[in-house]
Amino acid sequence: MAIQKLDASDVTLEVNGKPFGCSTSAGLSVETDMDEASCQASGAWKEYIPGTHGWTVDSDALARIATGTDATNELTFKDLLQLQIAKTLIPVSFGTNISGDVRFEGNAYISSFSQNRPENGKVTFSVSLQGTGPLAIVANA
Repeated sequence: MAIQKLDASDVTLEVNGKPFGCSTSAGLSVETDMDEASCQASGAWKEYIPGTHGWTVDSDALARIATGTDATNELTFKDLLQLQIAKTLIPVSFGTNISGDVRFEGNAYISSFSQNRPENGKVTFSVSLQGTGPLAIVANA
């Protein structure tokens, strides 16, 4: 079986069951704390064992005011800021919809939000989501 290379347009971010509208970039990061497990027998070298895991999702997007079906079907900066202020736990899904591939799914809180207006060009915003609990790897049918 040949390896399929993914195009950026193949990967989607969904927050609270809706696509993240006008996203220009998105990333998933998974971290594992490393607990020191050195003892006298370790000699002059530190030894570690893996500890707890954590995950975050970050995204940048164009700010826009959605109308019509876009307002119903996609998230905007206003929606995300309201979810952050309300301290809402939200489902997050990151990955492709390609059959046989995987998506990463879990629950998160919005930990930071910023909006930027350049001198010229489009208004953008950035959002960070802090995962809480496990991140599941789900196979696409």
